[in-house]
Amino acid sequence: MTIVADFTTVAGAWVHYLASGPPRAKPVVLLHGQGFSAETWRQIGTLDILVRAGFRAVAVDLPGFGRSAASPASPSAWVAEMLRRLGIERPILITPSTSGRFALPFLAEHPTEVAGVVAVAPVGIAAHADRLRKMTAPLLAVWGEEDRTLPRAEGERLVAAVPNGRLSLIEGGGHAPYMNAPGTFHAELLAFLEDCRGRRRAPVAAAATPARRQPAKRKARAAVPARGKIPSKAKRKGAAKGVAKESGTGKRTGKGKGKSR
Repeated sequence: MTIVADFTTVAGAWVHYLASGPPRAKPVVLLHGQGFSAETWRQIGTLDILVRAGFRAVAVDLPGFGRSAASPASPSAWVAEMLRRLGIERPILITPSTSGRFALPFLAEHPTEVAGVVAVAPVGIAAHADRLRKMTAPLLAVWGEEDRTLPRAEGERLVAAVPNGRLSLIEGGGHAPYMNAPGTFHAELLAFLEDCRGRRRAPVAAAATPARRQPAKRKARAAVPARGKIPSKAKRKGAAKGVAKESGTGKRTGKGKGKSR
């Protein structure tokens, strides 16, 4: 399955993303946590799984992570412009850990501009929970039972802050349960995405969903911005004009050379 690596610009700074799946399919935008990058979602098979399920998957490197440059934009403005640049409307947004600093303020300011949210132990809940009550989309909070970074109470707080949320607990999972329990995480993710797509009735109760124990956690190396892989001068010129990942709807993007299967 083809995954295209490309760049766009947000607030004048380069943003790297990976995209796969039919352009007209429902978009799923994947952000990432500290020490990870868009490439993580390719490595653990999430992009392929989403595409096989009929979605368009776009994984995006946050500012200063992976191959994206640091950005002067505010977190909320960065997410809004990133989606606009990539031609993505009302995506299902996956926001783990550190990316909560970007996703939660965006959701607070644009509560109707997503079709669903998968919040994997995101940071920043205390600062934004009271501003999320206008969010109309369903939210799935995913927590590893063995998370030692962010207590489960934060997940319960997040679920209580939105009109349509539930908490799913991954047995044996840590702060990044998609890494040490990928099978369980993907099963929970796909079930929720089908709810968002309207094929099943979306649950509204804030009930926790236990899951089976998975193999021991394997460590992921921190992403380091690649050197010498920024697009050519001609390509940068095209992207800078706004020619439109994780992260679709017919708008053009700067075409990158990097493809992989």
